[in-house]
Amino acid sequence: MTKDPVTLSPDFHPTATSPRRDMDAVALSRYLDYCSELLAITGKLAALYAQAVPDEGVASAVNDIEVLGASLSRKIWQKITLIDSQGHRPKARKAAKLPE
Repeated sequence: MTKDPVTLSPDFHPTATSPRRDMDAVALSRYLDYCSELLAITGKLAALYAQAVPDEGVASAVNDIEVLGASLSRKIWQKITLIDSQGHRPKARKAAKLPE
């Protein structure tokens, strides 16, 4: 997992087989924030679909999607909080160039 904020810690020591990590704390935080936003959009799209297709199975699936998205988003925000608590991210967000 190259998007793990633990890798930003000074105590982290990569192994010879560790993947290359190109993101700094600001870029990683922004990437994780975008992931959380995409999960929210997915939940909203599922809810819109449920409005168009009034079926019990669809409503159940939409509920599952929303619960899963909320759980994943919570995990993502835990990672962002970890970055903040390590003092890596500045208070005012500056534009960071994401790797291509």
